[in-house]
Order: sequence, then C-alpha cells, then structure tokens
Amino acid sequence: MNSIQAIFLDLDGTALLPDHSVSPTLVKMLDKARAKKIEVVVCTGRNYSSSVKSANDLKIENFMVNYNGGMITNLKNNKIISENSVPADTIEELIGFAKQHKLHLNLYHDDLLYVEAATQEAVFYKEMTNIDFHIINFNDFIGRSSTKALIVADPARSDEINLLLARKFPKVTIVNSSDTLIEVLPQGMSKAFGVEFIINQLGIDKANTMAFGDQWNDYEMLNFVGHGYLMGNAPQELKDKIPKNRHTLTNAEDGIVHILKKFLD
Repeated sequence: MNSIQAIFLDLDGTALLPDHSVSPTLVKMLDKARAKKIEVVVCTGRNYSSSVKSANDLKIENFMVNYNGGMITNLKNNKIISENSVPADTIEELIGFAKQHKLHLNLYHDDLLYVEAATQEAVFYKEMTNIDFHIINFNDFIGRSSTKALIVADPARSDEINLLLARKFPKVTIVNSSDTLIEVLPQGMSKAFGVEFIINQLGIDKANTMAFGDQWNDYEMLNFVGHGYLMGNAPQELKDKIPKNRHTLTNAEDGIVHILKKFLD
C-alpha cells in the first residue's frame, strides 16, 4: 500500500461534528499524521473567513482550499496562491435567472457574501455556516465576477433547478454541496483541482494522497486521490456511487479517525 503523504479534509459533515465543532480525538489523530510529516489540508466549499477558525482548530499549518477549489491560500503568510471566479457576464445572466425563477442567490466577491435581501434562505444559510451576509441591490453587483455563486433552494426543486442551470449555463460547473445548496463554479473547478494544485506544489504523487468528504462537491476529489473515503452521513445516492470499502462512519462517530487509525497506528 502506498504511504500517505497528504490528507485533504472537507469541513461540514466531515471534519466537523454535527454542531460544527472539532472533535479532540480527530485533532490528536491529525497530530499523529503531522508527526509523520503528512500534510493535512482543509478542502471546503466555504469562503476563507468562515473556515479559517475551523482550520486553526484542526491545526492546519500550510494550505487551505476554499470555494470548492476556487481559492487556495498559503496559511503561512495568508497569501492567495490560486484564484478563479465565475465571469461577470455569467453572473449578470445568473442574477436574471434567479429573479426569473424566484430563487435565493448568494454571490461572493473579495471573500464577502452578498445577498439581495435578508430572506428566509439567507438567514438559514447564515445560521448553518455562521457566514455574515451583506445586503446589496444586485443591479449594483453587475460588472463584478463572483468566486462562486450559490442557490439556496427547496430540496424538492433541486433536480429541476440543476437541469435548468445546466441548459442555461453550459460554461460553468454546477454541483450540490447539500440537498438545499446548489453551487455554481468556474468551468472545470472542483476540490480535485485544489488537491492537484497543492500536490504539484509539494511534489506528491496522487497515489499517496487521501481525502474525506460527504457530499457531491466532494465526489471528484474522492475519486482523484489515491484513497478517498465517503462519510457514513452522505446521501444514499452518493453512497451508491462509491464502493463500500471506501465508506466510513459518520462525522458524529469520528469517521475520519476510524480510517486513519488503520494507516497511522
């Protein structure tokens, strides 16, 4: 079996407990990994400002991937080393699309979250992620790119909205990060992009990498790395796509620790 040289961790539903705190047992296991010179990296769909505390709690030292690969930061000096955005003309069309279909839209610029009103969906997202939003008339956002866009939708409409988006916006990447969150990313962007960027920087072969995730926005990453594991709290449809020998326990049960013990102890 290839030795592990880098571990990539999703946050929500994976490295974080259901109450969004960090398990002390997980931190101890990651300390063991770092003692063996294994790089540990957070790889999340969240923006930087809402994830940096969790990264610190996990004692992440060098790199963090945000916006599903759209932004990569060197934590040693807090410098952005890679950044990709959804172009301004696409964002203008997306604003119109959201209004036409009566959808709540989040936009992101300079690591700030913008919404058009403090809707039920905006409050739901803030409570779920602890990300503060800034209210703006989206007509004033026109002309700006967005690191990603996010639609907060009724799960019953998710498939319909995904289909509409795919037809209307063929030059972006669309992925669900939960049953209520639909992410619109720059074309070709994914967490796998972030993993590949970092291992290229470090000179690590992907066969020597491991990742953990629980949602569709983790799927490409889990298939890209040498050892990708799906959390037990993942949606059943996603579980059906990943071989059972690559499933672990839930985040509430320290599913990451369950796997790392086999490699590190």
